[in-house]
Formats: sequence, structure tokens, C-alpha cells
Amino acid sequence: MKKIVTLLVFLFLLGFSSICIANAAQAETSTTIPLTKTDQTGSDRIKPQQLLKDTGEVLTSPKHWDTANWNRFLLLGGVTYLTYKNDSHIQNWFQEKRSKNTNNVANIGNAFPVVGAAYLTGAYFLGNEQQRTFAVNGLESMGIAVLSTEVIHFATNRKRPDGKKDSFPSSHTAAAFALATVIADEYGNNDKSVPFLAYGLATLTAYGRLNDNRHWGSDVVAGALIGHYTAKTVGKINGSRNIRVQPYINSDQKGMVISKQF
Repeated sequence: MKKIVTLLVFLFLLGFSSICIANAAQAETSTTIPLTKTDQTGSDRIKPQQLLKDTGEVLTSPKHWDTANWNRFLLLGGVTYLTYKNDSHIQNWFQEKRSKNTNNVANIGNAFPVVGAAYLTGAYFLGNEQQRTFAVNGLESMGIAVLSTEVIHFATNRKRPDGKKDSFPSSHTAAAFALATVIADEYGNNDKSVPFLAYGLATLTAYGRLNDNRHWGSDVVAGALIGHYTAKTVGKINGSRNIRVQPYINSDQKGMVISKQF
């Protein structure tokens, strides 16, 4: 337990220091540009009414799917079903391999979404505008992913391997993959290793749920898909919200001004 607490504190302090360093660098190198009221989109602020609206958009987004999206859904649904048919075999394998070492690895995976949420919270309150926007995307994606899994928990009422309820799908795994997707999308273009690291940690979360006998294999597969899809959808919603189209008229010219907040 002490090792996990130490890891959590270390990772949080690491994230906190990176925010402070980034803010200091921005203060030294950036030029202040005054913004009018119409330039402020408010996308770097968490608004309860907007969160509820975005949750509704994510949950109802399948009605806008095209044929390719539905084909992808059927394929991934088939993978989840095949995993479901082999849940008992997967559980037995993980429990046979379980040891002190696998428990230590599982603890790291279980800590990933908790540490990520703590880091995003710190970035939201202490970061610059870009970091706050990133934090909003991350926190919103994780929150909606967990909420979505809770709704499905109520509908399926599946028992966990240890006998408790609320098994399908895995909320921890959904939150972890939502976080990993946001990190990969935000920093993956600048550093190609970031997606591998982010999704690797999310995979450790899924591993931890299986190692600890808290979920079935199909639970973590479904959770991973929900988390990834939720983060992608939230990213599109918030990305489109940052784009503004305004009329431009003066004595010589008329047209439209398209702007995007970064």
C-alpha cells in the first residue's frame, strides 16, 4: 500500500511541476493578445449544463452513424461476444498466473485513471488556457465514459467473478482508455511514443481488473471500447465548438471570418 501511495504522490507532483514549468515558459516567451468577448468560447471551463448536453450527444451519437460506423460496431461487438464466450477460460488463466509480481503490475494499472484524474484536475485549476482545455476534454471524457458504463450496469445487472454486481462493462477500464485517448490525441503528433505509453498504461488498468478477479474479459474489452469512443466523440464536439464563423463587412470588403481557438 505504501508503494502505491508513493507512486501516486510522485506522479501527481511530476504532473504539477510540468504545469508550473509550462506556465513559466509561456509567461517568458508569449505575447499578450487582447481578446474581445466574441473571441471567448468558454471551452476551457467546465459547465454542468454543457456536460449534460455533451453526455446526451455522446449517448445518442449512433443515430448519426453511417454504414462504415455500423460495420465497425458490428465487428467490435463480435470481438466482445467472442471474448464473452471465453470469459471463464480467461479468468482461470489470469488467476493461475496471479502472483505478487502480477499484483504489483495490477496496482500500477489500477492507479492510472486515479492519477490521471488528479493530474487533469490540477491542470484545470493551475494550468494555462491550453492546459485547461486539455483538462476539460479529459475530465469530461472520463466522466461521460463512467456514466455510460453505470447506465449499462443497471441494464445488464451482471455479476462480477467475485460475486458482486455491476460487472459489465468495466468502469475503470472505460475511464483509463478515455484518458489514454485524450492524451494520445493531444500529444501524439509531437511525440509518437506518447500513444504507446498512454494506451499501454490503460491496458495495464484492464490487466489489473482481470488479475484482481474484479471483472470478466468481456467487461474490460467493452469498457476499453466505450472509453475510446467516448473520448473521440467528446473531442469532436469540443473541437467543433472552438470553431467560429462570423460575417466580415467593411466599406471595401464583405465575407466570412473563420477562426479557431487553440
